[in-house]
Amino acid sequence: MTAPPDEAKRALRRAMKSTLASMGAPALAQASARVTETLLAREEVTRARAVLAFYPIEHEIDLRPLVATLLARGVRVALPRVEWASRQMSAIELASPADVAPVRVGPVRVGAGGPVTLLEPAGNREIGPEALDLVLVPGLAFDALGGRLGRGAGFYDRFLGGCVAARHVGVGLDAQVVEAVPMGPGDVPLHAVVTDRRWIPVQTRSA
Repeated sequence: MTAPPDEAKRALRRAMKSTLASMGAPALAQASARVTETLLAREEVTRARAVLAFYPIEHEIDLRPLVATLLARGVRVALPRVEWASRQMSAIELASPADVAPVRVGPVRVGAGGPVTLLEPAGNREIGPEALDLVLVPGLAFDALGGRLGRGAGFYDRFLGGCVAARHVGVGLDAQVVEAVPMGPGDVPLHAVVTDRRWIPVQTRSA
């Protein structure tokens, strides 16, 4: 019998968190460098004029070198800002790679659990979702059909629904790619996934 989607998601989150926790910092740094190299060679990135990226929490790919490179090229780069009360996310433009402030967030739990500190943009200049060309999306698991498993709060799925012109690209380790991510009606599929080993186009999603 197939597990219900929510139960299957919880089981996959546990498995992925265990997998990620076993990865050392040097290996993650090397993987992050390979992901950045791949992204900078992709047309989706080189042609983008407005990009939503992310800064890492524990065990996530580090895109800070990518952000610095894009800003130096004159690309508009934003980071997410989340509002827990309204359960909404916005894209706030960076003036520089260091234009961030630490924000301690309770509901987000990583590894064994507990509050974490997110680096959120310090400014207030918002880029509307309809103006973005590319959204780089973190996650716990991905598949080749565009499926993505987040951490359960739903911020990205709600935000991606308004990004009508943007390409949605999942960013993670190759170990996070699974055969099938359980998807619900509110889950927005990706256009592609980039890992430390490959670029995975999603052929079944319309352009």
